[in-house]
Amino acid sequence: LAGVSADVQDRRRALRTPAQGSVVLTVNGRAVRTSITNLSDVGARVAVFDGARVGDKVALELADGRRTMAEITRVADGQCGLSF
Repeated sequence: LAGVSADVQDRRRALRTPAQGSVVLTVNGRAVRTSITNLSDVGARVAVFDGARVGDKVALELADGRRTMAEITRVADGQCGLSF
């Protein structure tokens, strides 16, 4: 249980900023437009998209042109969690 508790605390250290708008994720060479709901220094939450799988590596492009690589760490309740 100590490991689980530490993991939850680590994930909650980063301040999440509500976000809205569209982003482009490139997954296995395929560009997918979806919406973003929050953003932090260590990750983001986006609307789930067809074919999203935990463990997939994605390139995330924000509306302002910033780009970063991420990994899908969670797919549930219509949302995907991304870790940078």
